[in-house]
Amino acid sequence: MFSRYPGYQMWLGPFSHPDRAKAITPAIEDTNSGDAVFAPDGKSIYYSTKIYGSSGTTYRIHEYKIKTKKSRTFKLNPFQDFGLSDVSPNGRLLAFNRGTDEDASKIWFVDTKTGKSRPFKPKAALGANFSPDGKSITFVSNRSGKFHLWQMGLDGGGQQQLTDGGGEWGPVSSPVGNFVVYLSAD
Repeated sequence: MFSRYPGYQMWLGPFSHPDRAKAITPAIEDTNSGDAVFAPDGKSIYYSTKIYGSSGTTYRIHEYKIKTKKSRTFKLNPFQDFGLSDVSPNGRLLAFNRGTDEDASKIWFVDTKTGKSRPFKPKAALGANFSPDGKSITFVSNRSGKFHLWQMGLDGGGQQQLTDGGGEWGPVSSPVGNFVVYLSAD
């Protein structure tokens, strides 16, 4: 799955022949699709759209069912919710960001079954990545004045700072959870 210009539609095709991909989202003027994440069972794709309109930029988070080719949109705050980050290993939670800028953004979860959303505990956090067992997330926070990687249990316990260089971004856990890869400005 990938997004391609012009139109920034989402495309899905076989890994061995990406030239056979088909658009799974419509080409809509002033709309970019991205932040795609496959559901763990491979039956759905979750993605975001960024819409540039006369009243400002809005965001939506969607689910695309591969078998039925149907989409649904989660009812979230289109003016504050952005940046779909990850889907939990059991497919039940989507992590996304809510806030008006990166420094004040917070991590929120939406339940993929009920569509209800709730905040995650730490303030000023974004870019969540679920651990392989689904019991914790790694995320980015600038609570110390620089962006560092942190890890915390979904229950709010076990919080620990993982890096101290500053400028870290985009954590992704390895499939068994023994490594984390991330970007760094250092």
